[in-house]
Amino acid sequence: MTELSPDLPGPDQAPRLRGEVRKLPARTALRLLEAVTLVLAVRGLFALVLRYVLSYRRHAELTAEQGVLQLQINTRLLGRSIRRAKHVFIIEQLGEFALQEQGEPPAFYAGLTALGLGTALGGWTLSTGLTVGAPSLLIGAALLFSAGVAADFLVGSGQRRAAWSGSPQLLVRGEQTGFVLSHLPLEQARSFFDSVQAELRQASTRA
Repeated sequence: MTELSPDLPGPDQAPRLRGEVRKLPARTALRLLEAVTLVLAVRGLFALVLRYVLSYRRHAELTAEQGVLQLQINTRLLGRSIRRAKHVFIIEQLGEFALQEQGEPPAFYAGLTALGLGTALGGWTLSTGLTVGAPSLLIGAALLFSAGVAADFLVGSGQRRAAWSGSPQLLVRGEQTGFVLSHLPLEQARSFFDSVQAELRQASTRA
């Protein structure tokens, strides 16, 4: 099968969007907890191995037609299709539908990981320092906490060059599940988002 690639629909076609897809991430509080417990770092490392070593991709096509969003996912590993799935969302019942023109860049996750490492190591050092009564360990704990916060700000949350910005992302959340489409052409993503928003406004007017 030919890989899904971005292209614009013809004049008689339903609005569609093509890119890559992943599950909608957890809420911010849970992601911070995952960062502190290093779950986020392990998950990110695993995802990098899958993507760049095993060529793992989840190509997707999202179509809007007759009040429904249809998401078709083609999962590929080592260049071969290993799974296909289809999800249907009723537009009027969407829990979340948003376009982020500059998605979360890799630096964001690097910053969270740095914060998690600094917090975990700082907490362990602080606990050890209080147990043995070593002022040097207490100072070390403070330095580790500070280093984690500073790294998160400088790498993930602070000012960064435009080149570090992520690609556009479209967030779609239904009643039971949600997805993020990434690696999208900006103009196509805007056009698709506007068409679905117009349909949402029409549905609100009818109600």
